[in-house]
Amino acid sequence: MNIAIDFTLSNGKVDKPNSLHRIDSSNQNEYLHALTAVGNILQYYDADKEIPIYGFGATLPPHKVKSHCFALNGDIFEPECNGIEGAVEAYKHSIRRADLSGPTRFNEIIQEINERCEAAEISAYN
Repeated sequence: MNIAIDFTLSNGKVDKPNSLHRIDSSNQNEYLHALTAVGNILQYYDADKEIPIYGFGATLPPHKVKSHCFALNGDIFEPECNGIEGAVEAYKHSIRRADLSGPTRFNEIIQEINERCEAAEISAYN
């Protein structure tokens, strides 16, 4: 299982009530709801429960560089989080730091996940 979250401005500014990324006192938003609902089911199909989680379409600190593929845990070489709880915490941390941007581009995320899956298949056969 791999997760990619859309950090583009098309989701609405985080501080606006209609933003899909808004985290209020209930600590839940549309992305958190989907992440936990789907993740709580799918995580049981992942043997080690280490879940790679990425974002795309944000400008990231400290250099304010736009990225269309970044690891929410901050480590693109080891983007895994421990279970869905770890993925949720990585998302919450990232949404507070990232500036939503754009445009929506999936190619870098798809390429990254494909390369990781191919590498995993090769190591499984060795």
